[in-house]
Amino acid sequence: MKLPRFRLPLVTVLSLLVIGLIIVTSLAFLALNNRNAHSNLRLTMNVLANSRLNHLQREINKAIQGIEYQAAYTERAIISGAIDLKNAKEVDAYASGMTAATPYLTKISFVSYGGDVIEITRSQSTGEPIAKSFRSWESRPYSAALKLLQHAQDPQWTGMQDLQQWGGRYIQYLYPVFDGSQPKTMMIFSLSLKELSRLMQELSSDEMTVFLVDSHNRILAHPELLLDQWGERAVTALAPARDQLSAIQQQNPLYVLDHQKINVYQIKNQGKSYLFTVGPTQHFYKSLDYRVAWSMPSALVEERENALLQNVGLGIGLLFASVLFAVILAYFISVPVRRAVNGVTQVSKFDIREVRPLPRSSFSEIDQLALSFNRMLRGLQSFGRYVPVELVSRLIRERRIGAQSENRQLAVMFTDIAGFTSLSEKMNAEETAEFINHHLELIGSAISANQGTIDKFIGDSVMAFWGAPETMENPSAHAVRAAQDIATALHKDNILRAEKGLEPVRVRVGIHLGPLVVGDIGTSERRNYTVIGDTVNIASRLESLGKEVALNEVIVILLSGTIAEQLDNTVQLESLGAYRLHGKNEAIDVYRLTVHAPENSI
Repeated sequence: MKLPRFRLPLVTVLSLLVIGLIIVTSLAFLALNNRNAHSNLRLTMNVLANSRLNHLQREINKAIQGIEYQAAYTERAIISGAIDLKNAKEVDAYASGMTAATPYLTKISFVSYGGDVIEITRSQSTGEPIAKSFRSWESRPYSAALKLLQHAQDPQWTGMQDLQQWGGRYIQYLYPVFDGSQPKTMMIFSLSLKELSRLMQELSSDEMTVFLVDSHNRILAHPELLLDQWGERAVTALAPARDQLSAIQQQNPLYVLDHQKINVYQIKNQGKSYLFTVGPTQHFYKSLDYRVAWSMPSALVEERENALLQNVGLGIGLLFASVLFAVILAYFISVPVRRAVNGVTQVSKFDIREVRPLPRSSFSEIDQLALSFNRMLRGLQSFGRYVPVELVSRLIRERRIGAQSENRQLAVMFTDIAGFTSLSEKMNAEETAEFINHHLELIGSAISANQGTIDKFIGDSVMAFWGAPETMENPSAHAVRAAQDIATALHKDNILRAEKGLEPVRVRVGIHLGPLVVGDIGTSERRNYTVIGDTVNIASRLESLGKEVALNEVIVILLSGTIAEQLDNTVQLESLGAYRLHGKNEAIDVYRLTVHAPENSI
């Protein structure tokens, strides 16, 4: 199976996965929140516009249509004689009923064809109707109405009229009454815009101003007109509204509310920002139309937008916090996993001495992994006491596990304690085991430090070789340096023994170079990585020859001629001549390695 070339660390994968999920979820939430906020804002504006518009239209339609109904009713009453305009009592009774039915009606006037005028005015203080009579030429509005009567015009509404002699602005409904084909009376129903301004005030609030404009953007009714219709205060108060009406002529709507022609503009006036809303035009005949308008500070909407931005900011902050949390979480998850990976990597190299147990984890699966790994590690470390760990590690590095045996030129070393039997007789079992372990540790350390392979421990003896499993250019040099290190370590150890009053330890070493078969030797259930061949026997015989060459020396190291040939001039050797070793027919050249004992040595 082809392995992928690119691999991501677990902490990166976990972080990216969790961060990706958080980002997608957060962005989706923010998008939905933003959409809902704008939809809610738009819906709020739409509901507000519709509620204001519907209320105003309902009230204005009620006032205007009520006047039209009353006009038709009055026409029938005059023609039928039910109302005699010359009878003051009947006029008063009619006026009381008429003004009660039409609350926004300010004046009712009857102008006869002959020029007589009956005017019924609602009292501003009591609300009761007041009737008076005079001639039409005494009042300019009535003179104009008489001309319309004479020309036999149809009923009609007038636009806004500034009637200063009446003290305000009015819209009027002119309704001529005919006796047959002859004009008889012109009825004039005057609707004060001040009364409509009262309705605007009821619909307005501290944050919102509602008013009426005509098709020419002239203000018909406004809350400020309740206090002053003609003075400077009215001019000043209405200036922002007029400026807003002027500004919308020069820009496009911010947006149009749903299902109706209600335009919303954003206007800056006198350093302040407003949302200005204008409804559709409402028509009553040709001469009367109006539109509902209202303005409110943009800050009210901006507060919602700021709240939205705060929510977005909070969401982004939570997003970053979540990302940080995800990274930290991924880190804490990955750290024990990385430890386990490093531990398993070391175990795979059989480097079990340096592996540390994994700590417990708050995550159950990782904790179970740590427990299982630690049990495995304890088992391997216990197992490592009975097998050559360093050898197995090197076999793994050299990929020699399970490999076939092969012929190699190797250097073999044997060591043995001279007079061990007499030494052991003075020690009990525990002391003997402690002594042997200490001695083998001393010898084994020197061999391992010089890349040697310890084949086996034979009581107090050690067998080692060089040149396998790693291939060495000069295994003889490594073996001799190991012997020199053994000599140095032995002399230092004997100094310590002397300080304790113990006898010195004397060691014999034999080293030979020759061909050997090296590899896994043994049964299917148990095998050793070892060497087989006559070279092993010769090295063992050289170690035994040390008894004859130097019986009382602390250490004697004997080398074969094949070893001596591989050494350079820096190694001091003493030739002992040719010896025929035990069990051998031919003699071999033997050399003694010269070692210099340190000061104060035994």
